[in-house]
Amino acid sequence: MVKDLRTEVETSDTAGVLDGDLDAFMGAALAQRVGETRGSTVD
Repeated sequence: MVKDLRTEVETSDTAGVLDGDLDAFMGAALAQRVGETRGSTVD
C-alpha cells in the first residue's frame, strides 16, 4: 500500500508507483493547490 498523507490518495499498486505511475498522486496534489488558491483573496 502506498499512501500520500497530505492528499489522502492511496493505491495498492506498489510496483506501478515504483515504475513511475504517479498520475493519481500528482493530480490530487495539483487539485489541492488549486483549491487553496481559489479561496484566497488578493489585496
